[in-house]
Amino acid sequence: MRFKEGDIIKNNSAKHPDMRFSIFLKIDGNYIYVIRLVNNKLEEGRLYTAQLKQTYSNGKSVLEVVGHSESFLMMKRDIYLCSK
Repeated sequence: MRFKEGDIIKNNSAKHPDMRFSIFLKIDGNYIYVIRLVNNKLEEGRLYTAQLKQTYSNGKSVLEVVGHSESFLMMKRDIYLCSK
């Protein structure tokens, strides 16, 4: 499975609701870097890249893309406009 910057990921193995949904940032080595909403604050988090290959007995992936956020595109545009 390939993620794109800004993909909203659902971690089906997460027990705590704050850990269930996150926004994909990048993959670096053994980790997937994400942004999560924890206690109404944005925090950076990590998932293991090994979870990309994990599936349940019914074939459902542990990690799945459930949406996409345009926030990174907007932030890049804002930075570009400020540099002009």
